[in-house]
Amino acid sequence: MANDFSGDNSCKALWRFESGALTVDSKGSNTLTAVNGPTENTSDYREGACSSALVRNNRQYYKIPDANLPSDFPFKSGGSARQGTYCGWFKFNSTSGNQGLIGKLRCSGSCGVFMYNGTFYLDWNNGWQSTGIAVATGIWYHVACRMNLDNKSSNVRIYRASDGQVFNYAKTDWGSLTPGAYDFRIGAFNDDTNAFDGLVDEVVIFNRLLIEGEIDAIRCGTFPPPGSEIIDAAGLQVAYERTNEVRIDAVGLTVAYGLDPDYGFINIDATGLTVLMDTVPPVKRVFPVPNPRVRWQSHPNLRKFPVIN
Repeated sequence: MANDFSGDNSCKALWRFESGALTVDSKGSNTLTAVNGPTENTSDYREGACSSALVRNNRQYYKIPDANLPSDFPFKSGGSARQGTYCGWFKFNSTSGNQGLIGKLRCSGSCGVFMYNGTFYLDWNNGWQSTGIAVATGIWYHVACRMNLDNKSSNVRIYRASDGQVFNYAKTDWGSLTPGAYDFRIGAFNDDTNAFDGLVDEVVIFNRLLIEGEIDAIRCGTFPPPGSEIIDAAGLQVAYERTNEVRIDAVGLTVAYGLDPDYGFINIDATGLTVLMDTVPPVKRVFPVPNPRVRWQSHPNLRKFPVIN
């Protein structure tokens, strides 16, 4: 199966690394610049029929100058998008030293994810945070990094293809960050060192925070997830059937469905919005005792009360 990002306007770039088109953005106009000759690999890939091979010792990577990014690309200097999600497939040939994966890395206003000595790391304003998630060679990893500059939080969701395990890490107490006017890069830090060593495939960029069901659908090749609903009047993607979350992109909220079956809606007090559930559960009903034989008895100065025989 193949992902379909055509209907999601929050998807700002998609690089599939297909043969003869390693630098082509299949979603927008963000053509990559290939540095030092990355090559094709048509025998080992995760999507389509090709991946790109990057050699660390040759400092091979891809980049786009910040000035060439659209204004709503996540974390463009002076841009409008202060939330974003990076997703991509990576397979390591080595795990030594620092290896840049996605984002603006090792610079003022940096934001992204990289690998250091066998562990995935988050980079926020040139401050590094270990996720504790280990990396091994010869294994494909699907890496999803979500960052929110407004509430100063970031997290990663990493899938290990060798055994299907999913790892999550979140940090919610970063300092303020103003994105710097540096290159967006795939496979290297912004100081032209610490290049990635291995294969990369299907990197996709969103200017919103994806929910976990969407990230999992991307790695499974089934994006968008089944059961998604669009409220046309507002242009918002709101609900996903069979998940425990509801997403309101305009306000950046993720709200859990309530468990009270008496209610078929969620009220979001902060915004005054009411979101309808996909299927409204039935109202509770109270059934009488089957075939009761009721008689009334009373006592002086007391009200009558029913007695069931």
